[in-house]
Amino acid sequence: MSEQEVEFAFKNMEASIKEQLTGVEILSRPFEYESYKCAMNCTSNFKAPHDQVRDCVSKCMNKMQEIQKRMQHRQTAIGQAIEQCMAQCQQ
Repeated sequence: MSEQEVEFAFKNMEASIKEQLTGVEILSRPFEYESYKCAMNCTSNFKAPHDQVRDCVSKCMNKMQEIQKRMQHRQTAIGQAIEQCMAQCQQ
C-alpha cells in the first residue's frame, strides 16, 4: 500500500468516525432535552429547600451523564485502536 493510499484510507476513516459521532450525538439529544426539562421542573418551586432541589436536579441528570460516560469510553477505545493501527503501520 502506498503512502497516498494509506493517507486516503485514514481520511475516509476519520470522516466516517465523525459522521458516526454526529449520529450518536443526535440520538442522545432527546435524553439531554428531557434531563434539562426535568431539572427545570425541579427548580420551579422557589420555596423548596436547597437540598431537595439539588437532589432532584442530580437525579434528572443521571441518565444524560451515564450516556456521556459511555460515549467517552467508546471514543477512548476508538482512539486507542487508531493509535495501535498507526503504530503497526509505522513498523
